[in-house]
Amino acid sequence: MVAIKEISKASKLILETVPVSPVLTSQILDREFGCSLYFKCENLQPVGSFKARGAINAIGQLTNEELKRGVVTHSSGNHARALAWAAAGRGTPCYVVMPEASPAVKVQGTRRHGAIITFCGNTLAERESAATTVQNESGATFIHPYDNDAVIAGQGSLSVEFLQQAPQLSVFIAPVGGGGLMSGSAIALRALKPGMQLIGVEPELAADAKISVETGNLQPPFPPQTVADGLRTALSMRTLGYLMRNHVHIATVSEKSIIEAMNLLMQELRVVVEPSGAVAFAYVLDNRHLMMHKQIGIVISGGNLEVGQILSGMV
Repeated sequence: MVAIKEISKASKLILETVPVSPVLTSQILDREFGCSLYFKCENLQPVGSFKARGAINAIGQLTNEELKRGVVTHSSGNHARALAWAAAGRGTPCYVVMPEASPAVKVQGTRRHGAIITFCGNTLAERESAATTVQNESGATFIHPYDNDAVIAGQGSLSVEFLQQAPQLSVFIAPVGGGGLMSGSAIALRALKPGMQLIGVEPELAADAKISVETGNLQPPFPPQTVADGLRTALSMRTLGYLMRNHVHIATVSEKSIIEAMNLLMQELRVVVEPSGAVAFAYVLDNRHLMMHKQIGIVISGGNLEVGQILSGMV
């Protein structure tokens, strides 16, 4: 069970390796939306996403013998790249199972850090099966992208850092895929600032988390149709429990709003944001009437976007 003690410990470990990401603001956007917006730019991390935090903390828990055998995971991209980066820093082998539909930029980024990649089908069941095979063959330690308390504690360091940079925040908005980031953040923020409004956002085309939290029953992932490839997975029983216990509201946004948010962030903040990283701001676009006069923290969770996606007019 993760509590603020584990997140505080993780934060100290992570600070040794992971840079403090900047918080950007925009007077233009503040005037347009009638509130104060603070953007936590995890897209500027060395691996292009917040996933570096959980990967560093998880690897930091391994014994020397486990480090020799290596680590293995399955991921569509950002966790894969982060784990490969963290493993390279410790000189430990890294095995990654990636769906065939993984974005090329994320495959290339993972491979650059020396990971041994195995491709599989695009369903969660195929990913899990392939990862089990690789684990059995290699003897490596499996590090789940989000269903892992060390990973969750590491992701929670983001909100601790964010609150130190912007203690005036009254609303915290972040993406929800598997729920690791939102789980760790919710645990930390409920301990540090109990009255804060916590909002997790996912695409309408991948609304399993919303249904899961509202019903209390874990839902399977939706068909992989959303442009936000990093949010196509589903919660685990672990992350569902953390979200429900910490009273996280789950909202959804349309594909149109995600693309609009990406464009606006590039225009006004001059930052490149992948679709999954833009959903939190997309929520603000769709619900500006609820944001008036508030101090809003928005997590830009990743920026691993292919140049071709921009040039093709997708965004």
